[in-house]
This record gives sequence, C-alpha cells and structure tokens, in this order.
Amino acid sequence: MWLAPAEEPELRAHLPGVALLTHLEVAAPRRNQGIGTELLWAAEDRLLAEGHDRVALGVDLDNHDAQRLYRRRGYAEWPHGPVATTEVVHHPDGTRERRPGICRIMTHRLGRDRYR
Repeated sequence: MWLAPAEEPELRAHLPGVALLTHLEVAAPRRNQGIGTELLWAAEDRLLAEGHDRVALGVDLDNHDAQRLYRRRGYAEWPHGPVATTEVVHHPDGTRERRPGICRIMTHRLGRDRYR
C-alpha cells in the first residue's frame, strides 16, 4: 500500500489523497488459486479500517488476468487514459531493476460490494 502522494503527476492531479495498491503480485506457479483475491481483500480491509474510502492501482496493459480480477472486485478504469509508470523487476539474485512501463489505472470505492 502506498499512502504518500503518488509519484506520477497524473495520479496526484486526479486522485489526491487516494491510497494506492502497488506490486500486488503472486508467483507464477501459485496463480489462479485465490491468493491474489485474498491479498486484495486484506489490503482493502486494512485501508477501510484506517479510514480510506477509495483505492487505486495500476495494472500493465497486457495483464488481462489481473484486470479481470480487479473488475470482478468492482474496480473500474479511470477516464484519463493509461499512465507512464516505473516497473520494479525483482531478480532471483536479489537485485532490483527499474523499467519504464505503461499502466491502466483502476479505482474502487471501498466498502461497496463486500462479498467473497
């Protein structure tokens, strides 16, 4: 969870004060087992408990599985188009690499559609 002002100027302008979910990832061999959904619920529950009423996240344009998960949870794409971001790639040797990327921004009102 990212609670500080967003790094991207578009997010700071259009979503001031909105909490961000960043790097919600599940290792490839563990995907499609409900882990991503549980992580998302846990993050949403914590943000709601801390008084946040809205959350946003960025998802790679070609990550259709993640987009489907977020839509299923009630997230909607914002109307301002994709945003240039920085992707952090974690390598097996422990090093990190920062790469430019483009993300679809999706937002969600917390506390709505609470079903599991």
